[in-house]
Amino acid sequence: MAADLIALLNLDPGAKVLDAGSGDKVWFDNLPLGCQRFECELERGGDFFEWTDPVDWVVGNPPFRDGPDGKNLFPAWLEQCAKISQKGFALLINDKCFSAITPLRLDKLVKAGFSLAHMRVVSDHRWRGRYFFLVWLKAPFHPTFPFVSYEVKSY
Repeated sequence: MAADLIALLNLDPGAKVLDAGSGDKVWFDNLPLGCQRFECELERGGDFFEWTDPVDWVVGNPPFRDGPDGKNLFPAWLEQCAKISQKGFALLINDKCFSAITPLRLDKLVKAGFSLAHMRVVSDHRWRGRYFFLVWLKAPFHPTFPFVSYEVKSY
């Protein structure tokens, strides 16, 4: 699955790509030859939230768990991706993460220059079932009609 999803990104040779939570390295090991590959894995001493070097792309799947404070880690993951990514980021998420994609968070990402460009829905019955590969691209990406629209005001 990782190889198929990475292929959607059409990464440039030489692109700097960070596997942000490399775990068993399934994303890292499937990056195309020629990419400059980097990884973070908390269990091996690499904390994604402490990464400061700019990269072209961040790929992978954020943790599907809450942080030590009980809060969903996905919002902070999105913010960190937007801080360090120069071209885009692509994350495989579950349905729990969707509830963290609020209008205010979408607005923050748009103000940081990122638009949600694509969503690929996949299934893997070894786990919970459906997953969503979200691809965010940095400006000058200007779709004719945005992939997702949002309203910041609350009704």
